[in-house]
Amino acid sequence: MKKIIKHKNIILFISFITITIIGFLCHEIWEDEAQEYLIIKNLDLIGIFKNAYLEGHPVLYYYILYPFIKVGFGPRIVNIISLIFMYIGVYIIIFKLKINDLLKILFITHYSVIYQYSLIGRSYSLVFLLILLITYYYKERDERSILYSVLLGLLLNTHLLAVPFSIILFIFTYIDKIKNKKLNKKDYIGIITYLLFCILLFMQFYKLMTISNGMSLSKDNLFLSFLGVFFGAPLFIFNNSHPFLTVFGYIFFFYTFYIFYKSDKKIFLIELLNYIIFVLLYSKISGLFFYTHRLNFYFFFLIFGLSNINYKYNRKEYILIILVIIIGLIMDIRSYCLEINYKYSDGLSASKYIRNNINKENTIYTVSDREEDVLVLPVILYSDNYKFYNLNSNKYYKYVIWNKEREKKLDYKNICKELNKNNKSYLLLTKNYENKEKLLNKLSKDYKVKVLYTSDKKSITKESYILYERTK
Repeated sequence: MKKIIKHKNIILFISFITITIIGFLCHEIWEDEAQEYLIIKNLDLIGIFKNAYLEGHPVLYYYILYPFIKVGFGPRIVNIISLIFMYIGVYIIIFKLKINDLLKILFITHYSVIYQYSLIGRSYSLVFLLILLITYYYKERDERSILYSVLLGLLLNTHLLAVPFSIILFIFTYIDKIKNKKLNKKDYIGIITYLLFCILLFMQFYKLMTISNGMSLSKDNLFLSFLGVFFGAPLFIFNNSHPFLTVFGYIFFFYTFYIFYKSDKKIFLIELLNYIIFVLLYSKISGLFFYTHRLNFYFFFLIFGLSNINYKYNRKEYILIILVIIIGLIMDIRSYCLEINYKYSDGLSASKYIRNNINKENTIYTVSDREEDVLVLPVILYSDNYKFYNLNSNKYYKYVIWNKEREKKLDYKNICKELNKNNKSYLLLTKNYENKEKLLNKLSKDYKVKVLYTSDKKSITKESYILYERTK
């Protein structure tokens, strides 16, 4: 027992690695991971930079993946890089942060840490790592002002919802020094460096201010959306698997602000301002529609606050933390069971059928209403040198370009005209596509339409497919 206690941090770290590797081996690439891989594969560095405003994601994560994908690493490299980022972040939590063991367990067993961003290769894993590095160096920010400013600048270029946190920390870092006229040479270098990162971010997204294309924004009432997200987001930040269990996470979220207020007013202001601006941004981007993956990563900002305060928890607060850990573990176990027993996406299997049974000279048709062109990205990912044609935009595509052309309504007359160019054509749809019957009825006039491939029922996401053949 003494040996276990002595080596508890090592045991905790090895346990985290073991669990996530099991999940990694079971995980299938899905639409978002496929999109980022295909963008890097088909564009150069300048093209990725110009495409950033359409994606709504800064380029830093893409540029990190770029050399690996360009030299020929397969799609799973996105998961491997994300895992590495998460492992470094978890290492900092377990071995470097001076926090109690319960908080360590709370941090690393949170759904976003042990499952979502460890297994799913997205830029959120880089957000996690940078926030942990910023957390670790926070108390040394005056002595390491250049390094600290670089970390804040890098965070600025990971995700738009991380921008407020970066700017707020930068302002709080230098405002007292500017007031007291205590800026030194390193501080000036730090400020200039950070401003250069700001210019870099502006260069990527200034087009959003001048054109209607690009990242779509919510049309919901901003005030109502703000209130809904402000009070509703905590339900998803900790747990959304059971209404009763979610209550404890909800209470804990707002209770952390009380802890911040009692222990450190500056941390309290940083966390409060960040949450308000985060909610405002989220409301504008997503409205009242809750994307849990965007909300879950807000937990990273709480890690910063809880790790940089001197607070002695009482017995009731420890019990609340334990309850939050337990409900988090319930969601973790459920997610891992789904990952192990079912497919996250059927893209690889559908692509295998296409590669084995359809010639590369043939075109595979898709549509983009109901996000169909996005949902078939995992199939495109594994179907090298095959041509995919979007019947909404009337264009071939290798990755999704978020513009107005893909939002055109289906013109069934033109669709039939396009498909009639060939005696045989192929149509790829998801099993849940709502307009499937209407489209098939139009295409079956004077032609035979038969199912070539259909995904099995074991799929977690909407990425289950039906491949049709249309012949004269």
